[in-house]
Amino acid sequence: MFHYYLFFLFISLIESCPLKTVDSRSGCYCGIEIDGTNYIQCQPYSIEIIPEFTRSYIYDKLNLSFNFIRNITYESFNKLRVKKIYLQNNLIEFIDKQSFNNNLLNYLEELHIDILNNGSLEVFCYGTWQKLRILELSGFNLNKHQSCFEKFHRLEKLIIKNSKINFLSSYLYQLPYLHELSLINNQIEYLNFDINNNNDNHLTLSSSPSSSSIKIFNLTSNQIRTISNDLFQHMPLLHTLDLSHNFIENLPLINQNNLLNINLSYNLINYIQLNDNQTNYDLSYNPICTLEKSQSKKNLFLKKITQLHCDCRLAFYLNDNLINKSKIIGINQPFDNETKCSTPISFHGLFLKDLTYEQLFSTCSDVLPVHCREVNHFQQIQNYTNYIMETTTTTTTTTTTSAIQSTKNTTQIDKVTQKLNNRLAVSSFRLTSFYTSYENHSLTIYWDFDPTFSLNSLTFIQFQIILEQESSSNTQIIRRSGFISPYLKQYTIHHIPSNKNYYVCLLLTRSSFGTDKYCREARTKITTTTTTTTISNTILS
Repeated sequence: MFHYYLFFLFISLIESCPLKTVDSRSGCYCGIEIDGTNYIQCQPYSIEIIPEFTRSYIYDKLNLSFNFIRNITYESFNKLRVKKIYLQNNLIEFIDKQSFNNNLLNYLEELHIDILNNGSLEVFCYGTWQKLRILELSGFNLNKHQSCFEKFHRLEKLIIKNSKINFLSSYLYQLPYLHELSLINNQIEYLNFDINNNNDNHLTLSSSPSSSSIKIFNLTSNQIRTISNDLFQHMPLLHTLDLSHNFIENLPLINQNNLLNINLSYNLINYIQLNDNQTNYDLSYNPICTLEKSQSKKNLFLKKITQLHCDCRLAFYLNDNLINKSKIIGINQPFDNETKCSTPISFHGLFLKDLTYEQLFSTCSDVLPVHCREVNHFQQIQNYTNYIMETTTTTTTTTTTSAIQSTKNTTQIDKVTQKLNNRLAVSSFRLTSFYTSYENHSLTIYWDFDPTFSLNSLTFIQFQIILEQESSSNTQIIRRSGFISPYLKQYTIHHIPSNKNYYVCLLLTRSSFGTDKYCREARTKITTTTTTTTISNTILS
């Protein structure tokens, strides 16, 4: 019976499809999903202008993503009634400020839109926007017209990506129902609440305390190095904070009583000291070396830790009431089974789970690798180590082994220090090749770097590809990737028209050194037998 209902519903949708022209193979068409959701869909890479609509029933969603749309005019959605619109990954350069100021806003609940070259927010200043709940923006300039957000009374979720944003006004993050705010990949360096600070890449939040309804704050993939201590005063309901993929070196100070989840994975933290038991930390993929003893390890999540200094400090952190020192450590919370030791040299590359407590206690030098921070009360840890080694049964070779190990550490410390310095010396990174090829309307970018450069240091460098094209008046961004893995050494952009001139740019963002931009000119042309690309031999910038 249900299938008959869907069949009749499908027939009625065909008859009521608002598209003036329907082409299910290479253009736009209407349809219905198994759950009854009705939609209007345009095939990827098939249209350059928004199709013409006629009056119709209310549709659940319109998907125009991954096409070549450049302009949105006042008439683009004038006769459309739809709840969700997806316009990501187009080539939008212009949006008429009256584009949404029509009957559409009586139905629109979600809008996802990308624009090139720091587009204006002025389009949101017109119309009522009385039903909008979710808004996703990419490529906009948010340093003007933030006051237009004041009318978004029902907005629940705001996502801002790849945009220019130096401040968040109270018009925006004090919206009464806004519970999730995401600022992703906006090159933000500092987050503070000083309303007089207007430096580039410094995100300033202007607000009175206890005024925000935000519960989830996402700042992933920026260039943040520190977090203001009064963040939680301005966002008292916050329970999830995502700071992953930034350049943070120290744990933020938390002054909040309620439970908080903080994602600090993929940062530069090498020392852990927990100040509270009400916060859950994800510190995976950090170059963690030493840890302070804490009351609980249950609120700490560590995955893929590979730079640990494995000695008596770590043994004390894992267990300070040890009876059997020959016990294998195994998978010991909060570490996973892929945790590796980096120093001392005798344990380099070994999995922590395969070592014994006796091996950790056998090394207790007061000399640490140069990038490591000393723990508190190290003298007490040494005394405890001596007590453990003297009061439990040991083999006759223990003393000899410890002496040999201590001598080995002393003779190898210079090598370890030099190795760790090389890992952190990201300033020495340089490209050795950078070229492209073009075939079947796909442009592939290749790069390589100095083979002597430590692969471990690549975790401190972020890669991004931009494809630009010159016009009579300015240079336009045609495509922009997100952050990509530096290990790939190649990246393909599909559906690139032939017989055109482009600039292919590789952005390298290095911790503490800013962003470098390397560009090459690419002229694509197709012959009858092969497809080639002509490339300049000079890096342009």
